[in-house]
Amino acid sequence: MGAIAQAAFDPKPRRLGAVLNMIAGQAILAGDVVGIHGTGVEMTVWKHVTGTTVAPIGVALHSQATAGGKIAIASIGSIVKVKNALDSAALEAGTQIMGSGTTSGHVIAYSSAAGGEEPLGYMLEALPATAVPAYAYITGSVKLTKK
Repeated sequence: MGAIAQAAFDPKPRRLGAVLNMIAGQAILAGDVVGIHGTGVEMTVWKHVTGTTVAPIGVALHSQATAGGKIAIASIGSIVKVKNALDSAALEAGTQIMGSGTTSGHVIAYSSAAGGEEPLGYMLEALPATAVPAYAYITGSVKLTKK
């Protein structure tokens, strides 16, 4: 299992839910999954990495090359494109997703065994094991269950 190379891409929102005006804690690429760091820095996001940032809160709508610059984040209720972190694990539509510990800013299939990591949302399209992004619905830590 290898990692997909990072590159900016247009998340092409189909629907914008909550859009958060945040501060970039590091250089962030358009399309990166971001989260708030566990250090308590206010209103600041970093590329999400399982185990180092708290739950992912959304997807960067544009690139911000400068730490400290403003960045818009598509959050809960948004439908945006995300990128797979792994080059050997395609995700099907309906797969619950979370941030990756392998490639910051990308997603993998959600696993409750990942040390309490919170889910980001659900894939609406199949997400191939390539650098091609696909649409996901951002729900945050809401878990949908069948009755």
